Amino acid sequence: MGFLRYQDRERVSRASFRLSRESKIKVLEGYPKEIIERRRKQMPKLKEAKKNVLKVAFSKTEPDKTYKKPGKFVPM
Repeated sequence: MGFLRYQDRERVSRASFRLSRESKIKVLEGYPKEIIERRRKQMPKLKEAKKNVLKVAFSKTEPDKTYKKPGKFVPM
């Protein structure tokens, strides 16, 4: 099931974090296969950047793109 609004997805995500602290229930994001594959290809570079103490993460609004924090796009 998907969300129509980004704000709704974020609200559920925050609530699930509190829920996972109290129980063994977890809520995970479900991405299409294409995005999962793009993210999988970027993982070695992402891990290397984190190993070098860079603040890098996948974007929540564009889940197949990697960003340096506080928001600069990093093509990988």
